[in-house]
Amino acid sequence: MLEKYIGEKCIVCGEAFTDDDDMVVCPDCGTPYHRACWLEKGSCINTELHAAGQIWQPEVKEPARETIRCVRCGTDNPSTMHFCGQCGLPLNSSESDLPRPFNGEAGTQGMNDDDGSFKHHDEEPIGVFSSPMVGQTIKLTAQSDIGGIKLGDYMEFAGRSSFSLIASFIRFAATKGKVSFNLAAFFFPEFYMFYRKMNKKGIIVLALTFLLSLPSLLYYGQTGSMGGMVLFHTVIDVKSKEFIMATNACSLISMVLSIICGLYANYWYYTKARKEIEKIRADKTLDEKEAVSRIRARGGTSVPAVIGAIVAEMLLSLMFWLALSIVY
Repeated sequence: MLEKYIGEKCIVCGEAFTDDDDMVVCPDCGTPYHRACWLEKGSCINTELHAAGQIWQPEVKEPARETIRCVRCGTDNPSTMHFCGQCGLPLNSSESDLPRPFNGEAGTQGMNDDDGSFKHHDEEPIGVFSSPMVGQTIKLTAQSDIGGIKLGDYMEFAGRSSFSLIASFIRFAATKGKVSFNLAAFFFPEFYMFYRKMNKKGIIVLALTFLLSLPSLLYYGQTGSMGGMVLFHTVIDVKSKEFIMATNACSLISMVLSIICGLYANYWYYTKARKEIEKIRADKTLDEKEAVSRIRARGGTSVPAVIGAIVAEMLLSLMFWLALSIVY
């Protein structure tokens, strides 16, 4: 009968009841006591309950968390899972003492300082990295050394919500690897480069993408496949076997280019981040706030650059068609 009191606390000594404890219960309100505590007080001391004419009720405990959120991508997973169903990162659900930045209370994750920078403390854990390749789980703070660069600097450079990028940076530093798939860079390689301010690579990829699209542009302009209007007639037979083979070859090369960008974009961004951060940190005339501000300015993202790249790509196509329409 006394089993329901196991785990509850005695209001005299504050100790939780166990199976081995000798317990008594107030006959009027039902408050449980250790027998020694009851004898010490001589009677029930839960006077508030007696005055209100109520009976003692066990403390309502918060139900156990049914999901665990991935520290890399933020996906909620069943607590029985060991790997994230979205990105595959080990969840280490059995290691409940490890900090999990995505599992904090609402409103506490990703707080910012007044100047908009990522708010972190030097020794406060801000993430967990776990990888079979490394063979260990690492608790990370802003001062954690990631290949000679502080993790806090990487987070300022990449952006406070770029957890998948930061996870890739950690793997690159730990394993010396270079491959980490980036879906956005695979589907939109030239635009992603400009988005992440890798402008030189963006120009190269944009130029290659345009050159590889020339057979298709020639076909569309000469056959009227786009909008039903024939823009020009050239001496090239766009329906010949040779032209079709050339078009297919360009499409294949374009696909290979996308795959390369998808596999190496994160590493290219990692090397850019290292160079920029090292350059800024080498300037000893900057105080900490100025250094962090410059790191943020050199990194981050640029939507205007993406818009410029889209416009440039469209203009190149239009200029190509216009030139051929004038010539032919």
